[in-house]
Amino acid sequence: MPINYSVGRYLAYGAGTEGPQVGWVEDGYLRSANGTWSFRIDGQEIYGPGGDFVGFIDNGVATRARTGQFLFRLERE
Repeated sequence: MPINYSVGRYLAYGAGTEGPQVGWVEDGYLRSANGTWSFRIDGQEIYGPGGDFVGFIDNGVATRARTGQFLFRLERE
């Protein structure tokens, strides 16, 4: 069953299993710890601040739709 990442709180981490915490998700909005970027999350889809589709979250790992580039990794808080 797919996880709805737009509900609840998650911590966002950088690349790797020991990647640094880079932000958090709360009620469907992902914000960076340093305030430089934000995303809206709808289920397993990621959207930019202007509503543009950015990518997907699969098993807690977010990637860009077009390139497959790693964005962040989520863990439930």
